[in-house]
Amino acid sequence: MELDIFNKLNELELLKIQQWVALQNDFGTHINKLKGKSNLKERNKLKEEFSARSELFLDELTNKYINSEIFLKYLIKGTHKKISSNLVLARVPHEILNNDNFMLSIVDYDPYLIENLKPNHSNSKAIYVRALNNNGNAIKFIPNNEITLELAEIAVKNNAMALQHLPNEVRTDQICLLAIEKNIEVAKFVPEHYMRDFTFAKRSCMRNILFWKHLPKPTKYDRHIIHYCLEKCGVTGMDSKENLYELPDFLKQLYTNIDSFTTMLILSYVKREVILKFAISEITSAKAHLHNFRLLKEVDRDDLYQEIVNKVGNKNAN
Repeated sequence: MELDIFNKLNELELLKIQQWVALQNDFGTHINKLKGKSNLKERNKLKEEFSARSELFLDELTNKYINSEIFLKYLIKGTHKKISSNLVLARVPHEILNNDNFMLSIVDYDPYLIENLKPNHSNSKAIYVRALNNNGNAIKFIPNNEITLELAEIAVKNNAMALQHLPNEVRTDQICLLAIEKNIEVAKFVPEHYMRDFTFAKRSCMRNILFWKHLPKPTKYDRHIIHYCLEKCGVTGMDSKENLYELPDFLKQLYTNIDSFTTMLILSYVKREVILKFAISEITSAKAHLHNFRLLKEVDRDDLYQEIVNKVGNKNAN
């Protein structure tokens, strides 16, 4: 952890900051040696130990340090990201804490510090915007009644997972689409009424094709939705005026070099009876194998897959 030290720090302040940074770097060196789930308990123990050492260091600081905005900013800037800057902020005098410029500058170092901002602070918007541009998830510390569409958009643009912290009134279709485009994992935070809406489903797949996997039934298996997804995946023939879902030859796409996602789309798109007849014919004549149809089990067509297994008599199909 490096800091740019300006002339605004005197010699004694500089020495204290260097000691603080050395302590935080020491923590960083030790914590980096304890990676992986197996070391979780040790990491927590180490964090407790260094948090206690950090508190002891802060408690020994005299008022001349604690009353210096510049010094406090460097303390916060030098705090390791795994040790909360609230340790420092808890010791900041109220008159400094209420200073607009002070709060505006320190959220660059630790955006979560907006948790300490008083509701309806005179400069809250500027401070929130600055914090969210650094870490969208910081929006969880903003009171719901102060979260606007503008702040929601900034948060999601920075980190799509911020969607989970938004109140329903600002979790609009546009905000959800923005999040979906950036990270498919946000699907579980999209309101149910959007998930079941045909137009939203199509627009979501337009932003992120993998969103199709997360759609609920029956929207997920709507042929118009699947047709669009197949088209977006570049499957040939989708511009045909024929009802491709009724054509056995369309299933020959399964033999081409397509990924498992496209395979699932095809197996969801084509009519059951067409798949059954095609699969039995192809497997019996050794032109195909059961593995070409195994993904039926991933698209809620387990019974169709089992029927194919029963017809071709392959005991090892499961």
